[in-house]
Amino acid sequence: MRNSFLLCLLMLAICLGCKQDEPNVLQPEIDGCGISNIASVNDQYPIISSPVFNPNNPDEFAFLRDKYFAVCCELDLMVYNLATKELKKIFQGNIGMLEWSRQDWLLFNDPSFGGIRKIKPTGDSLSLVDSFSYSFALNLTGDQLVFDYFSQSDLTTYHRLANLDGVILNQQLFSLGYYYLWHHDSLLTTMGLDGNNAFLSFYPINNYFDVPNAPPISYSSISNIGYVTQYDWIDENTMAFSSEKGIYTVYFSDINSVVTPTQIWKADCQRVGNVRFTVQRGAKKLIAQRYEIEKVGETQYVRNGQFVRMNYDGSDEEVIEIPGL
Repeated sequence: MRNSFLLCLLMLAICLGCKQDEPNVLQPEIDGCGISNIASVNDQYPIISSPVFNPNNPDEFAFLRDKYFAVCCELDLMVYNLATKELKKIFQGNIGMLEWSRQDWLLFNDPSFGGIRKIKPTGDSLSLVDSFSYSFALNLTGDQLVFDYFSQSDLTTYHRLANLDGVILNQQLFSLGYYYLWHHDSLLTTMGLDGNNAFLSFYPINNYFDVPNAPPISYSSISNIGYVTQYDWIDENTMAFSSEKGIYTVYFSDINSVVTPTQIWKADCQRVGNVRFTVQRGAKKLIAQRYEIEKVGETQYVRNGQFVRMNYDGSDEEVIEIPGL
């Protein structure tokens, strides 16, 4: 009996030794990935996120860097050139949503006080576009934006149209919420979510502000796409969506229809979903932030962030190496 017990202990030690030599990847053992009962998943710093292409230069994009575990959104605004490998920090501060205008401005909202700011890609000319505003959407030419504005005087939310200098061109007593988009020649788009389904409403921007509370001209329903956290136009008829399931594209032959998404990038146990992406329209490429989870202890994991570039269909995926991060 004693020999059998010792033999069991020996076999257990051998098994544990083999387990330690396995690659540091998550095994699909609990809830599909083995994540639910582990002690923690810690981010590996620096954290990089929110890539946005320069619409005038397909080799250049901006992104956010959290180098030291930021306290309330204190982030570095970085610009990187794919051709020259030049990386520069142009601003540090509270940054939420980020967009790059064709007028050569970077626009972002400031979560600390609720305002929209703009800055040149060189780091010059930081200025305020509008205060008490959060979400915003740029038009395709990048010279106008729409946003929700909360009035401190009458405690009412208005929907505003303005130029990049903050001059209000129009407004109405209406709120589109946080999921609206204007990267289209003629349509302003809003999105609603219900479980795994997304619902889009399309408004003609040419008379949107002329008819207060006008209903959308059409609707589209996208089934089983997951909880969408970002979407954008790739071209006049195609959108890309990011959810916890991965990245999808949707082609609209008719914007008043039920459409089926095509998954081009799948989230799995190593690649976490809900990634941010940016569209490189000239080269027909996407850049997405990708997080890979690596096992570093028996119940300890780290999440490593990187940017990857791929074709619109998800093919030819390549990691973007950024020296000096």
